[in-house]
Amino acid sequence: MKKLGILFALIVVFINTNNVYALDNTLKVYDYAQILTSSEEEDLKEDVYKYIQNYNMDMVLVTVRHHFKNTTKDYALEFYDYNDFGIGNSKDGILFVIDFNFTNDDNYVDTYISLTGNATMVYNNYEIEKMLDDIALKKDKGYYEMFKEFIKTSNNYASIDYISNNYESNIINRTKNVSFMFNFILSIIVAFIVTFILISKNKTIKASANANYYINEKSIQITKRSNRYITTHTTSVRINDNQSNNHSNRSHSGGSNSSIRHSGGGRRI
Repeated sequence: MKKLGILFALIVVFINTNNVYALDNTLKVYDYAQILTSSEEEDLKEDVYKYIQNYNMDMVLVTVRHHFKNTTKDYALEFYDYNDFGIGNSKDGILFVIDFNFTNDDNYVDTYISLTGNATMVYNNYEIEKMLDDIALKKDKGYYEMFKEFIKTSNNYASIDYISNNYESNIINRTKNVSFMFNFILSIIVAFIVTFILISKNKTIKASANANYYINEKSIQITKRSNRYITTHTTSVRINDNQSNNHSNRSHSGGSNSSIRHSGGGRRI
């Protein structure tokens, strides 16, 4: 009976600490280390949902005390991928995990920011390092403040990227519109000039009902006339139906394996 109890306890620990499979991926905040209060979790969820709505990228927050992965990075990537987080085919999103698994006490934690899909283009390496710097400064104020700082800096850098992309897009569109109008007006002017020149050159031409008016008699000299009958010969060839079908039914099929992009960074703080 005692062995069954131990086995049951191990199963419960595995389910609740490995935390990689079979969960509700709409919650977005997963405090497996139990370091947040209920009100703090709810507040973080509201901030996360706003981020997702504003930037069309997923956001996931995780705390974990025990797991069976080799590194915090491995845990973060598998947690994100196997629980089907992310938006769109490229699974766009960002995840932040606070990991107690590799430390002996709560004075140090391992942190990791995981980027997936288009998020890898929104946040560069410099910005990830700056985010980790800002998060580390909030550690003395508590883990809730670390998550708040992560959300804040994520929004800041995403806003810069969003504004920059919109500005560049507007500039490109304006340039295209100006270029189109310039080419259109220029083509009209050129067409008018060419037409005017052609009309000017042909002013000496007069309409005449006599065909001889248009013929220069000195330019045509007929030296000999003869009538020659040329026979025709027609050859018929039978088309092989099988050969024709073989060519018309050829097809080429191919495929490509699209891999989801990942990047990120982390440190012990």
